[in-house]
Amino acid sequence: MRILYLAPEISIPGSHGGAAHVMGTLASSTRLGHQVVAVVKKGHGQRFVEKGKHLSILRMPTWDVVGIKQICYFLNSLLVCFFLLFGRKIDLVYERGRIFGGVGVMMAYLFRVKSVYEMNEPYPDLPVMLGTHAPDSFLAWIIRRWHQAAVKRATLVTVTHASLIEHGLAPQENSKVIVHGADVNAFASASGKRIRKDYHLEGKFIVLYTGSFAPWHACEQLIRAVARVVENNKDILFLMVGKGGQYEHCKALVRALGVEKQVLFPGEVLFHDIPSYVAAADVCVALFDRSYPPFQKYSFFFC
Repeated sequence: MRILYLAPEISIPGSHGGAAHVMGTLASSTRLGHQVVAVVKKGHGQRFVEKGKHLSILRMPTWDVVGIKQICYFLNSLLVCFFLLFGRKIDLVYERGRIFGGVGVMMAYLFRVKSVYEMNEPYPDLPVMLGTHAPDSFLAWIIRRWHQAAVKRATLVTVTHASLIEHGLAPQENSKVIVHGADVNAFASASGKRIRKDYHLEGKFIVLYTGSFAPWHACEQLIRAVARVVENNKDILFLMVGKGGQYEHCKALVRALGVEKQVLFPGEVLFHDIPSYVAAADVCVALFDRSYPPFQKYSFFFC
């Protein structure tokens, strides 16, 4: 099967969680023997085009300015879809959902090609739930209406939690719950010796966090817990891997609490290096704030 995969907001390889999802999906598709064309975001220093036996990657330029980048995602997807679908070179369009996503699904519908729309979060409701747009604003209305039009025309909508169907974000008749997975073999075979050596972790008990420091990751609560834990055990060391969100705030809090020697911030790490960090750790933590409004409405919809 010839698949067009659209994730124009994600750079691969990359350090964002979305990059891990995209690379996993592409790897699974090509391993099954499909021919895949992936449309992704061009990162700094990355090539515009990469061609392999089963996978071709098109990296599209984007201006990272709020509003403009969404237009870039839309137009990049539209142009590639029209070119490939008009030439009858695609059997399936697989699109990663986002605000004003769905252009690939719409184009597939027009050209009578099957499509899959992947919803990893209740993104149409996030602007209102997080207070960035008023519930009765025109922008909130058009985001929801465009989303409804897209999921209605998709052959299949995948969601990560049944609550997205129950609350009407995905139609009951063409939706399926598919939770995130991981390549366990990549983690099972990894060694943490290099990480422990590079960061001088010998003899330490390592607690590891990896993520984007999003407000709902509860990183601040972890750091405040560090200050209490290390009072009784100086051999515990916390690695907080990643960047974004509340990263700078967390670093400032570590300084304010005087635990700089117990908390290390390695910064952004590409996904293919994460198994080594996990192997180096004694404990890994997954941090989620129960008070995050979307969690309260939709339950925990991530993996």
